[in-house]
Amino acid sequence: MKKILVLIVCIISITVYAEDIHSFYAKYNIEGMNSGVLEIYVKDNGEKEAYYSTVELSYGKYKDYVRTGLIKNKDMLYTVNFKNKTYFNEKLESDYVPTYEFDFSKYEKVGEEKVLDVNTEVYKVGNSYYWVYEGLILKSLQIINNNKIKTVAIEFKRNLDIPDEKFDIPEGFILVDNPLNKLFKKEETKDEELEKEFKKFKKEIEKEFEEFEEFKNNF
Repeated sequence: MKKILVLIVCIISITVYAEDIHSFYAKYNIEGMNSGVLEIYVKDNGEKEAYYSTVELSYGKYKDYVRTGLIKNKDMLYTVNFKNKTYFNEKLESDYVPTYEFDFSKYEKVGEEKVLDVNTEVYKVGNSYYWVYEGLILKSLQIINNNKIKTVAIEFKRNLDIPDEKFDIPEGFILVDNPLNKLFKKEETKDEELEKEFKKFKKEIEKEFEEFEEFKNNF
């Protein structure tokens, strides 16, 4: 599960936004810790963002797929679990910075290369490389905890009409509490209450790992 979380975080960090593009759709192939596909929708100059990832997990001969969504609609952020048909939300802070606002001018440009038949500029950021076209990343090679993650755009469309449904919670999905809210809430909490919540959260995580290990050993 840790690998999945790392993958999702690094995926989301790859998007930037060009000033002359008010909306876009991009589809990426992902290779690395887990293979998969990422789809990104951005509309109304970034007022609405949606990231849908489908990652393949392999347990011996068995393969499973995990589909997740992260939706930003104005001042709200929604995390969607398609397997459990649940989601939780949170209000964005006033200092929220869109994931597509990334300035490459401060980093080293190391070359140029064509991606999807367009010329991109290649930048080096730490140990990672980004292929950028008009402010949008079409390809990246990231190194996270000694793991290489390669993300390459296979489809890219800009200034198109994206249906609002792409930024809505799927019908029938249930709103649940974010388990981290109680654990890290800013309000004062009695030590025994905090410890109780932590143990409950830890138990849920341990159960998921136990189920995974049992599943894996059967193949």
